[in-house]
Amino acid sequence: MPKPGFTTLTIGDIVYDKWHDFHQARKRNFSVMGIGSLSGLISLILDCVSKQDGKKLTEIIHMEADKIE
Repeated sequence: MPKPGFTTLTIGDIVYDKWHDFHQARKRNFSVMGIGSLSGLISLILDCVSKQDGKKLTEIIHMEADKIE
């Protein structure tokens, strides 16, 4: 059961795996933006889409993978 004020969303394995890999490859970059989880990333993407914030959505989708040190 989700926390009060939250809900769940079910997605297929293929979609989850794609976005999970995308998030993992950019985890440090996203944490700098204050996005600490895949759920946070998906929530931000959905929020941008709902507000039609194309610039922010494009920035997220085209973010480079973290540099390996």
